[in-house]
Amino acid sequence: MAITRGLGTTGNAAGTVTPLDHKLAQSGLLAKQGAGSNLIRPGLFFDGVTAIVTGTSGMSYNVAPFTAALSRGAAAGTVLLCNDGTVNVVTTAAPGSNSRIDVVYAWQREFSLDGVDSDPVIGVVQGSPAAVPVAPSLAAFPGAIELARITVPAGVTATNSGPTITQSAPFTAAAGGVLVFRTTAERNAAVVADGTLGYVVASGLLQMWRADVAAWVNVDGVFERGRLGFSSVTAGAGGVQDLSGVVSFAAVPYATVIDLETMCIVDLTASPPSARSVNLGFNTTAGTLDQDMSGNIEWAASVAAAGSSRVITQRASVSLPASTATDIKLRWNPSGNAVRAFASAWRYTRRRA
Repeated sequence: MAITRGLGTTGNAAGTVTPLDHKLAQSGLLAKQGAGSNLIRPGLFFDGVTAIVTGTSGMSYNVAPFTAALSRGAAAGTVLLCNDGTVNVVTTAAPGSNSRIDVVYAWQREFSLDGVDSDPVIGVVQGSPAAVPVAPSLAAFPGAIELARITVPAGVTATNSGPTITQSAPFTAAAGGVLVFRTTAERNAAVVADGTLGYVVASGLLQMWRADVAAWVNVDGVFERGRLGFSSVTAGAGGVQDLSGVVSFAAVPYATVIDLETMCIVDLTASPPSARSVNLGFNTTAGTLDQDMSGNIEWAASVAAAGSSRVITQRASVSLPASTATDIKLRWNPSGNAVRAFASAWRYTRRRA
């Protein structure tokens, strides 16, 4: 297709600026799904509200205000529209048996393409009841955005009690802006261009899609972080003890560094009184858990005189080669196999080497 007429120009004998010219030009303002493409990422513009569709005391749904960008494809351009108030969408009665899936959607009808008129539509389609229901298709509404899908059990009379509402409206942004994702799973399902920034609400991480490594990487170089909260044990007579659980790190196609930090509180008053030390370690054996702590990073924290407790904080970094997965677990081993009361917590970050 040839270059189109620019917005704001006036017509002459060669023709006027058409609706398609407008829509194609508008695509340049939106986040794209890939390099060298005029195919936008359709969706709503995030305004702080993630729950767009909510239930009611009857068989209907409320749709919150939103602004959106819709597209039927790269050659069709982009339609920008606004819903400036809560819209109530009525669905049908619940099935008598099994369950069904309702899909609430937003769609821009166009007279030149669809007939009837060019009114925007916020509607709902119902799937067929089944033991394992399937979501209905939106193929009859080209370019529509799915706002939510709702599992409707048999016999319910209200959508705010019984049905399960899953928010499925994607979010979009201006070109170069930050895309918002509710969850990591939603982020992973997105098709975006190299260098796209994304914010995951569930984790609070700001990340960038790196096409060269096919991964979302935190803008500070860290692409994975987390923590394990305090766990308390009274153990030691059996030697090496597991503490706060396992964190599994998946293989990625480049070398990474895992930074580890722990804080431990240990009771050093238990008998025998001469055994007043404890070895702390993170297992770092790729793909397995080392039961005897050999090869671990370990610290010895010794106390010469009796005391009620000792707070120990330690840090370490573990290098992980490309395409290597590992499990990491915090472990301890009190000297002399003495029984100790122990509480621990640790946190980690993973960054590209």
